Amino acid sequence: MVIKGNARGGPVELAKHLKRADTNERVEILGLRGVAATDLDGALREMDAMGAALRTTRTLYHASINVPAHERLTPAQREQAIDRLESALGLTGQPRAIVEHEKRGRGGDMRVHCHVVWSRTDMEHMRAIRCDHNFRTHELVARELERELGHARVQGVHVERNGPNGERVMRPARTPSHAELQQAARTGIDPHQMKSEITALWRSTDSGKAFATALEQHGYVLAKGDRRDFVIVDRHGELHSLARRIEGATAKDVRARMGDLDRSQVPDVAQARAMQQARQRAQTERQADPARAPTPAREQGRREETRGAEKVPQSGPTPAAPSMLGKLLGRARGKRDVRSPADPAAAVAGGVLRAAGGLASFAEGLFSPPKPPTPEQAKQNALAAAEQDRQAAFRAHMAEIAQRQSTIVDQSRAQQREREQDAKDQAARERRQRDDGRTR
Repeated sequence: MVIKGNARGGPVELAKHLKRADTNERVEILGLRGVAATDLDGALREMDAMGAALRTTRTLYHASINVPAHERLTPAQREQAIDRLESALGLTGQPRAIVEHEKRGRGGDMRVHCHVVWSRTDMEHMRAIRCDHNFRTHELVARELERELGHARVQGVHVERNGPNGERVMRPARTPSHAELQQAARTGIDPHQMKSEITALWRSTDSGKAFATALEQHGYVLAKGDRRDFVIVDRHGELHSLARRIEGATAKDVRARMGDLDRSQVPDVAQARAMQQARQRAQTERQADPARAPTPAREQGRREETRGAEKVPQSGPTPAAPSMLGKLLGRARGKRDVRSPADPAAAVAGGVLRAAGGLASFAEGLFSPPKPPTPEQAKQNALAAAEQDRQAAFRAHMAEIAQRQSTIVDQSRAQQREREQDAKDQAARERRQRDDGRTR
């Protein structure tokens, strides 16, 4: 059994991923708990809105429970695994959503795994539930469930480092994370193939400058990262950690090799993405019109033709004599200190031409189709739309909470009035009984 998970935000993107029918043979929502919404999108947005007042944007915890094709979990075992993981992560009783996927594996067999999304918001104390050492927690729960359910043991990297024979085993190689697999699906670049290519370039060079040049020749751009020293930007503009793309190299090794590079001369991520976009546009233009593709010989010939055209007069018919309007414009562009009766006419004609040119430019901009947004603008628009959805979900959730609180207050007041009325009735009955006793 393999359990993966981490805290995250982005309920809209997560809901799209969990509902994808193109990468899964079957998608089934098994249950929603602790939310008013009846669909997955609304449930995740509601859970995210619960944490709008927190100091973190990672208001959700997303985990997946995977087993081999021949070791499918029964519904009771699945509930047992989810409850055990929920208790170990400290998320007991939190709102959650469970989604089951069935997809075809690499070997052609059908595999079933489930996704669980919890809300990290502790509504009682209005704080985020901590998820420290969660990878270790995943392995502890997986090893316990393997022993209880009789499943084959999977060697982990955090707990139970000894093998079945009690011998110390080597730490397994790091597998691509879920984010890296999604990145590979977007770009079509296999992370294992890219790692082999970058490792070969690393071993064939002996300095940071040579390595950066080799990366550029193979379609990559070395950039300085925000949280890391250096990152790699591929041809699609996606970021990759340099140390994770070099087999056997650590961050210390990368820092030592790159010591001869001047960081002020290394582009940042935005500049590297702009460079890759320019390369992709040039490549698209060359593929669309190979005859116009710039080559050294063609560029040299174009420069020689330009020089010859400047030196040798053109042959052909004699150009026509300039018109009266041309003469007037020529006089207007001439010496400013020489005035003649034709100068006012030339000035008027020049103003008319400039106005006509301005109107033509305005009309062209008015009727031309709008330019498509750049990838950076599209990303900013998507973030703004996600933020608007988040705010709208938060407002709707707060309105629902206010409605619930109003209902609770009204019910409490009604119950209080009933209790007061019962007390008054009881006191009246006791007075009547006392009065009756005195009368007797």
